[in-house]
Amino acid sequence: MTSISRRDFARFVALSGTATLLPVRAFADQEALESLGYSARPLPPTPAEPDEKFWRDVRARFLVPRDLAFLNAANLCPMSLPVIEAIEKNVRDYEVDPSPEVRSVLLHAREDARKLLADALRVTVDELVLTRNTTEGNNFVSSGLTLGAGDEIVVSADNHPSNLVAWRQKGMLRRLRLTPLPLHEFATGRVIFHLMIAVVQAVILLTVGRVLFGVHLVGNVLALLPLVLVGSVAFIALGLCIGGRANTEDATAALSNLIVLPMTFLGGVFFPLAAAPEPVQVIAHFLPLTYLAEGLQDVAVRGHSFVSTLPNLAVLMLFAAALSALALRLFRWETTT
Repeated sequence: MTSISRRDFARFVALSGTATLLPVRAFADQEALESLGYSARPLPPTPAEPDEKFWRDVRARFLVPRDLAFLNAANLCPMSLPVIEAIEKNVRDYEVDPSPEVRSVLLHAREDARKLLADALRVTVDELVLTRNTTEGNNFVSSGLTLGAGDEIVVSADNHPSNLVAWRQKGMLRRLRLTPLPLHEFATGRVIFHLMIAVVQAVILLTVGRVLFGVHLVGNVLALLPLVLVGSVAFIALGLCIGGRANTEDATAALSNLIVLPMTFLGGVFFPLAAAPEPVQVIAHFLPLTYLAEGLQDVAVRGHSFVSTLPNLAVLMLFAAALSALALRLFRWETTT
């Protein structure tokens, strides 16, 4: 499917806006919706061997533009049109009659949804807990376990820094210190695991880009590996610095956004730095992403050799060393007040 045009987008907004005035389904005009390439109808059962038509039907249930591939699976995930419609219907039902009876109906519907999920996951209903978000689920686990001296806690390194903060808030990371696990081994284990994930992600992205979108690298793909590894170490250390400095999950998320989002826009990822104002270029020289992006572009786009990436690689190594040292210094086994 092609991306939605401005005229079709205006038609869709008009259709959705008009539907909100109706006491019935938000997407009542299914034909008009489907003319734009979308559908709010329930998805048919998954075939034994899903084909391209099935996956196009799945994509038609989401409003994400067709020319975008949404890869975020954390706290930013799109909802399908049937889900949006169900939420809209239940909100309207409650707002029309905000009574205990209607709330009771909604609670029963939640239990029905839990049973459906349990059947899909092949577990019992008692084994499944619905939470509002991952942070709440993590807090349930960290608060519900009875731990004593000598117990070991194994946490996933492939997670948001707030996961580490949640355990520290409960005072449970102190248990790790009582086990034969020095701080440098703990940090090294997290870094190695993240490096493995980074290499796998790079291979997947390059393969998908080549097979599905016809992207061809001009330079040698092996010349990208040192940049990926050293750049990953630098950003893993930056994440550990954030997790070591913040005391709460909210503070971790806010601090991460405060650092990562400006760096993404100022690091030459979305636009060439040569076209940016001089103050932006000065700031970019103090960001590790600038050197990672420039090195990757030199090889993948400009066809330069590995030797040409050495200056950017050297700067990335300095960032990695400095941020790693800072992460070890900022790490705390317990939350400070």
